[in-house]
Amino acid sequence: MKKPCLIANCSKSLWIAAALVQFGPMLVLAQSAAEKPAQPTARGVDVRLLKDYDPGGGAAAFYNEPQTDWSHLHIENFELDGARVRIVAPAKPLPGKPWLLERCAADPLQVARVLLEKGVYFVGMDADDFGSPQGVARWSALYTELTTKRGFSKKVVLEGYSRSGLVAYNWAAENPEKVACIYGDAPVMCVQSWPGVKDKELLRIYGFKSEAEALAYNKNPVDKARIFAQANMPIIHVCGDRDDAVRYEENTGLFKERYEKAGGRNMTIILKGGVGHHPHGLKDPSPVVEFILRAIQDKPLRE
Repeated sequence: MKKPCLIANCSKSLWIAAALVQFGPMLVLAQSAAEKPAQPTARGVDVRLLKDYDPGGGAAAFYNEPQTDWSHLHIENFELDGARVRIVAPAKPLPGKPWLLERCAADPLQVARVLLEKGVYFVGMDADDFGSPQGVARWSALYTELTTKRGFSKKVVLEGYSRSGLVAYNWAAENPEKVACIYGDAPVMCVQSWPGVKDKELLRIYGFKSEAEALAYNKNPVDKARIFAQANMPIIHVCGDRDDAVRYEENTGLFKERYEKAGGRNMTIILKGGVGHHPHGLKDPSPVVEFILRAIQDKPLRE
């Protein structure tokens, strides 16, 4: 006759005691693990919040320090495909002639000025405000001119202040292998967010026949996040968390969400607490400058 199971015939208290003997060590290990502080998980986007960064800011359009003297440098102005181009050459160019490209042929701003001192060319080319296919085509013509005829690096740094984010990202999406990194400063990444579907110039440049067509447009930078996640190009953004002109949640925030969902792991966001659309930049631009220089040199951006 088969002997009855001892645990089955035990009282409830004895059954618990027997279970503890058999499974006790596992329960202790589980409790010990639960009591340990949660370990941070790997993130696709490194978000650095600077709390109360500049409560009194906003009067100036840009943080402008450090001031650097670039007026003595060689400056060339010319036209290409009907658009103005400005090139400012550093006094001592880095090997390979690295360069930074901005949407307008104006003076170099804070980060670009510091990079000039480090040996990086500044190039500005006038394009429309909205990152249209025409503007992207102009940038492609300039890229070909500089890389094939002037020996500039085949990997360009793209700078996108505000509305410049549209052309920077739209060009990069078509040419990911040609981009060293992207620096976006409160960048526009969605035309429905800015300038908005009621903007007559936007409708004209894109050829939208109605506001409804503009509203349905789905080729914004935020719609191309998967391209950037797969390309793994280094990206850094500086934004204000109270930006009412180019809302964070409709632009960088939405891109971040889609980028992470697509597996992107090479983006840094510096979020300035209490700051609006202005001032652009940082009081000390070193984090952005160092990020760009490491990207140019193809070094790891996170230790």
